[in-house]
Amino acid sequence: MKNSLISVIVPVYNVESYLVQCLDSILAQTYQNLEIILVDDGSTDGCSQICNTYGEKDSRVVVFHSENRGLASARNLGLEYAKGDYISYIDSDDWIELNTMEELLNASVQLNADIVVGMRSTEYIGQSRTSQNNERQDQVFYEQDILTAFVNGLFGDVMWNKLYRRECFRDIRFPDGHNYEDVATTWKIMKTIAKRNGIIVVLPETFFHFRMRKSSISHTGSFDNIVDAWMAYYKKYEELVDYQDKLLPSCLMVTGKMWRKYISFSKAEKKEAAAVATEMQEFSKKHFWQVIRGNYSLLCKMICTASLFRNSLVMHISGYMDKLYSGMRNEKERMFD
Repeated sequence: MKNSLISVIVPVYNVESYLVQCLDSILAQTYQNLEIILVDDGSTDGCSQICNTYGEKDSRVVVFHSENRGLASARNLGLEYAKGDYISYIDSDDWIELNTMEELLNASVQLNADIVVGMRSTEYIGQSRTSQNNERQDQVFYEQDILTAFVNGLFGDVMWNKLYRRECFRDIRFPDGHNYEDVATTWKIMKTIAKRNGIIVVLPETFFHFRMRKSSISHTGSFDNIVDAWMAYYKKYEELVDYQDKLLPSCLMVTGKMWRKYISFSKAEKKEAAAVATEMQEFSKKHFWQVIRGNYSLLCKMICTASLFRNSLVMHISGYMDKLYSGMRNEKERMFD
């Protein structure tokens, strides 16, 4: 097992300024038995040539070029061709410590883990913020404790801070054509591992460097992104029945974004948004007293109350609040690349 092949899948799209740092950090790993799959998802900058250059200079690098179909499709394509016993996803604007694959693989072998999670550092311009973990030793989770830790945010919804045994993706794929594919997929993997008495290990060291960018999907409040976010978070809420109290706020946060952005939608988008907004309203109505009387944040209570109404006044007030929120966010995003 210590000689296992690890397939490192890197979806690539218009990140010319960051791609070399990402790929160099992977090729220089202390663990060398790697298959590095670059999926160029229709990049229009210099990424295609960079991928080809790395494919020519290192036999471990396999390059696929496709039309732009989105991150989920790129992840699926890489998984389809991956030959490794283990799978790791690295985003093409991030980078990893040089001992990442070696340490994660060692932990998987020694502790018989299905997934090994590493700590991550969020990288701003001139500043790094390491994810909080007060533990100084490996944490091992079994069975139902896996879902509890996952819902409490210990593992994260993201795909890129983990090493997976290949079996984790048996019958599981990312939702083609949709964003928030991580949120839509990680809970399925966690639930499957918990049901078959699997093991997840969290290491205390920082291995992954996540670059904050203004143009990233999570910072884009487009109509399609809001709908995809609602689909992903609501499905997660529906399926993890024993944890709905903790998952309810994430559904309300997406609802709040819909209300804040609604007046900026086109006429066609507003018409298309009607069905989703109705779902959100029904969700808020159903859980209104639970939220108001429960131990939820003031923001959750405000969103739950405001989303009971969908008239011009409420939507314009929500839109005004979005301008205030955007101003505060823009101040923070001065640190973003």
